[in-house]
Amino acid sequence: MNEKQFDVTIQKSGQAFQLSLPGHTIDEAYTHAVDLATGKTNITQPDQILDFGTAPYDFIKVTEKTIEPQVAPPAPQVDEANGNVLFPFIQNIEYLGQKMEIKGVRTIHKDVGYVVLYEAAGSPIQTVFSRKSQEELTYYVGESFGYSNHVSLVPEGDLSDVNDAIEYVEDYVAEVIEIEKKKREDRNKTATAYAGFTKGE
Repeated sequence: MNEKQFDVTIQKSGQAFQLSLPGHTIDEAYTHAVDLATGKTNITQPDQILDFGTAPYDFIKVTEKTIEPQVAPPAPQVDEANGNVLFPFIQNIEYLGQKMEIKGVRTIHKDVGYVVLYEAAGSPIQTVFSRKSQEELTYYVGESFGYSNHVSLVPEGDLSDVNDAIEYVEDYVAEVIEIEKKKREDRNKTATAYAGFTKGE
């Protein structure tokens, strides 16, 4: 269930004060704001006391605000094909002066991190940022996880949700593993060829 709080502006002697008040109804929040503005009560905190005094106030504005509950990211999932663990994540970041919530998936394979983002500010990331900005933001997020070496994944199409993102990372890492396997096989073939070579007389 969403919680409610009330953003309050109290102006006295031309100076505006802004604070947030919890309350069951907007009327109760307003009554509390009036008591504060007229000095009938004050706000006492461990490190400060806020007392508005008894002078008349210019105006009071009370606005209801719904607080969205914090949503935990889905639990980590194991890629059955290779044993890598995929971590869905939610981060609140500031990027280019904008504060926003982003969602993505990350994993690590042989000390290389792989990061993909699928949502920013509640919308598919492709609708919020250009491809270049997605690359920069994904790299920035990868750095925040402490990866010394990581790959920023930016898919061509939309990833509609966390399941799409997980599947995309799984497929990408599977391709990396397949390339590694082919390189090993090629090296082994070369080594076998040299071992079987006999110089003619």
